[in-house]
Amino acid sequence: MVHAPPLVMLISPSRFRPNLQTAADNAYVVVDSEDDVAAEAQREHRALCDALAGRGIKTVVLEGRDPDLPDELFLNNWFSTHDDARGRSLAIIYPLRWETRRKERRADVLAALNQHYDEVLDLSPYEAQGKYLEATGSLVFDRKLKRIYAARSQRTSEELVRLAAGRLGYDTIVFDTIGPSGKPIYHTNVMMYLGERVAVACVDVITKGQREAIARKLAEDRELIRLTETQVNEFAGNGFELSNAKGELVLAMSDRAHRSLTRDQLARLEKHYGHRIVHPDFSAVEQGGGSVRCALAALYTNNPSALLRAVSEHCGL
Repeated sequence: MVHAPPLVMLISPSRFRPNLQTAADNAYVVVDSEDDVAAEAQREHRALCDALAGRGIKTVVLEGRDPDLPDELFLNNWFSTHDDARGRSLAIIYPLRWETRRKERRADVLAALNQHYDEVLDLSPYEAQGKYLEATGSLVFDRKLKRIYAARSQRTSEELVRLAAGRLGYDTIVFDTIGPSGKPIYHTNVMMYLGERVAVACVDVITKGQREAIARKLAEDRELIRLTETQVNEFAGNGFELSNAKGELVLAMSDRAHRSLTRDQLARLEKHYGHRIVHPDFSAVEQGGGSVRCALAALYTNNPSALLRAVSEHCGL
């Protein structure tokens, strides 16, 4: 069984720019940029969509709706989709820390999710309690071994990690990190990702008492490729494994991330993916503190045609 998603949703940016509010806990946001990167971000986003299509990845691309939502293309932070332990399809809606991001939850997408999935679990009311969990930014799902990896941060409540894991029937592996300027890594998917046969992670940012135990977990059923903190700063930990129409595995990352990898690391990745590593330029978008993984929301479903009909009906495709 291939656990990589066969279908992903993207939202093209209507007026992309670094979100200065989120820079308070996202050290990767470029706060002093004087460039107007909106047009370049749109070009990069189209190039990512084209690159995925060129490798046979099925995509649903929605138009950005609001120039006052600078991070709307990072849609992976507010919902995730699953087949749960009871064999029912499930979508989860998540609580976001920053008010500027909460309006990204789109009524049309929510309507499509409600129509297609057996259950939609809405955790967003936890925002009123100051508890946050930012979907597949906070949570790296090991769908193969039914585990969740989560780095504690202001955006990742351990209580909610365990709530989501319990609903899915997953185990939890929660740990602490020290990232840029001594602060925790704001999202787990910045420093690690999992594929069918490979785990790519910067275990050096995990606190010493937990580091090697986490590394052993990651290496139990996969080849572990260790990143440096410098490579994490280049978004090398923000990759995503996808499945194309032929059932082949495709790895997506940014060109900046790809260029940061050593020859040995690339050779080890190519052993698993061959030439199916997609790495378009995403440097303008990366000024917003996220990269390619953050722009891809996985749509897990046993009936892609029905899900596409629901999205088309509600989102005007």
